[in-house]
Amino acid sequence: MKGSSEARARLENAADLNASQEASGRSASNGWLDVSARPWCAELEAHADAIREEMERLVDRKVWFVWGTENYSHNFTRSNEAQIIATAARSPKERLGSGDSPRWRLFGLYLKGRRDLANCALCPRTAAAVARIPRMVNAGFSCLEAGYRLHPHAGYDPTLYRTHLGLIVPPGDCALRVGGETRRWEAGKTLMFDDTHVHEAWNLTPEHRIVLIVDTLNHNAP
Repeated sequence: MKGSSEARARLENAADLNASQEASGRSASNGWLDVSARPWCAELEAHADAIREEMERLVDRKVWFVWGTENYSHNFTRSNEAQIIATAARSPKERLGSGDSPRWRLFGLYLKGRRDLANCALCPRTAAAVARIPRMVNAGFSCLEAGYRLHPHAGYDPTLYRTHLGLIVPPGDCALRVGGETRRWEAGKTLMFDDTHVHEAWNLTPEHRIVLIVDTLNHNAP
């Protein structure tokens, strides 16, 4: 059947990615990184309540984009605050997660080192906390909607490490697997991993999961 064929194909693709990583000297089971070795993670955690407060004011507003879409990238080049704020006045029925909209969305703050002036103005304390992170290049709020799973995949940029700060973490089956190890997000706590390792995330609960994502340059960057 179609569903089982797609699931089998995803597993085969994940196996191919694992084999490729092992051949290049990166262990597929060793993608997690130690946040205690990075003092800025503790500082970010210290600001978690303020960051969550700002994020919660945005959840019901139509200011989120599908990850990696043209609209998302376009927002960073134009930083059209008036247009963004105008869309926030739409009906509550158009809130994040309604209808058949894509179910993994981002409220971007930085992309490739470029600051989104309008979005940063909507959450200034978060923007200030992110700006203090050494070698930060990408940052934003990420929402994984209720009942949604991101299947096994791997990033393509070996110069970046990815950090999640848990903000809204519903109880139940909601977790992140990197390599062969699964961890749960915790509100107010950071997780860091190398996303060139095969990873997957799921939120099989009736509530949204929202984290702050931060990408930082690693030792492979010039």
